[in-house]
Amino acid sequence: RRLCQPTDARFGFDEVCRFVAEARGKIKEVVVTAVAYPSVNIEACRKLAEERLGVRFRCRPYHGH
Repeated sequence: RRLCQPTDARFGFDEVCRFVAEARGKIKEVVVTAVAYPSVNIEACRKLAEERLGVRFRCRPYHGH
């Protein structure tokens, strides 16, 4: 939430998952990314993308201060 700052965090996760599922049916290749922020569980993100949503996953580096 710190990086993306959604306007209403209660709905962000489910809406993003729905968007990815819909995109998968309309776009040839869908890739979900996550930023390797210190508190982010990258393995859980990878499993969500690949196993639950059925799309590719890519981890992006965090260049924090």
